[in-house]
Amino acid sequence: MSPGVCLAGEPPAPTEARGADARRRDQLVRTFKKAEGDAWLRTWFRALDELALEADFDVALWKTVEAKLARHLERYAKDDWAVQLPPLWLVALTSPGKAVVPTILGRLRADSTSPTEAHLLLLILGRMGPAAKGAMPFLRKQLADPKTPRARKAQIRVVLANLGDGSKDTAAAILADLKKRETSYDVLQTMASIGPRNWVTEGMIRAMAKEATLDAALVLGLLGERAGSVAKKLDDLQRSTVKDGLPDQFIYGLALARIDRKNQDTALRRLFPKDFTCHPLGLLALFNNHPPEMLVDAEISKHLGKLVGDKDRTVSGGALMLLEQTGLSARGAAPAVLAFLRSDADVTRRGQAARALARIADYSLLPELKAVAEKEASVEVCERLEATIKLIELVEPKKQ
Repeated sequence: MSPGVCLAGEPPAPTEARGADARRRDQLVRTFKKAEGDAWLRTWFRALDELALEADFDVALWKTVEAKLARHLERYAKDDWAVQLPPLWLVALTSPGKAVVPTILGRLRADSTSPTEAHLLLLILGRMGPAAKGAMPFLRKQLADPKTPRARKAQIRVVLANLGDGSKDTAAAILADLKKRETSYDVLQTMASIGPRNWVTEGMIRAMAKEATLDAALVLGLLGERAGSVAKKLDDLQRSTVKDGLPDQFIYGLALARIDRKNQDTALRRLFPKDFTCHPLGLLALFNNHPPEMLVDAEISKHLGKLVGDKDRTVSGGALMLLEQTGLSARGAAPAVLAFLRSDADVTRRGQAARALARIADYSLLPELKAVAEKEASVEVCERLEATIKLIELVEPKKQ
């Protein structure tokens, strides 16, 4: 390792006087750039989560992050180029604004750009919204090109709508794509990733509700109260999938919790019934394809944090399990989970709490985590806490 490069532990002393935040950012950037291989995945995911919280990428950092994400997606997406990314990451990738649009267009025009990377770049443009309106002529040209695949055209229409194309033709084409089996997935996946704006019509909402797939549920949940007309259907779907022991109930329930805020507690508690049994592989597959963090906003995060302390152990353990599947976007639950970790609850759930904090605890909580670890009597909980602390410190995987 060359002098001055630090991948783990405390960052080296800076060459000039700067604040602790700047030193931590330097450490995060170095770790993200240098970390490679499967063993480093959790570490660089953590580094990117924390960098994304600032949502302040310059063009140089943007290029580094975009290139690495593209390589990662190309490796793991296989034949499915349309994969979901944490909203926190996509929002951060929009932070340079229009300054990065020429770079994106250059990559989209390049023959060397893979379909997977093109998908990522289009999602960034869509998330950026009107700030990326300079890309509209190029996107319209792609729509008119007969060589552009049908699925890509469906995605482009959604991106154009988010950039500000309010034409009736575009809205009608999106609605038509939603109703077609060959393109509905592409439309829904793009809408979920870029965050649907005010162009979504009641007709589109009805079309999504008609089939009520998991992809549609993600979008309906993101629309929140605007999709209030489908609350009853989602309620029925959550109840039936809970009864049948299907993991799908987590997505239907979280979507319902965002749409029907008045009955949010009911929808969230229903996620964790005593008699619910689901194969772990089924749950893993669900969360890989439909990340719950896409629906866990600040309000739901805090609500899940409250449920961690619930007297019903099934509810408490379930809330911890769900929080463990999210990232720093659910950091609002971290204080409640930390308080639970300090409690006299059973070792199993406190061990879960220690694991969940590896995903949702902000760096500022590190001193408190260390203080808890020093006083912890349970060997099992202490080991999990130490693993969480090392991950937050960005310790090299082989030393974790």
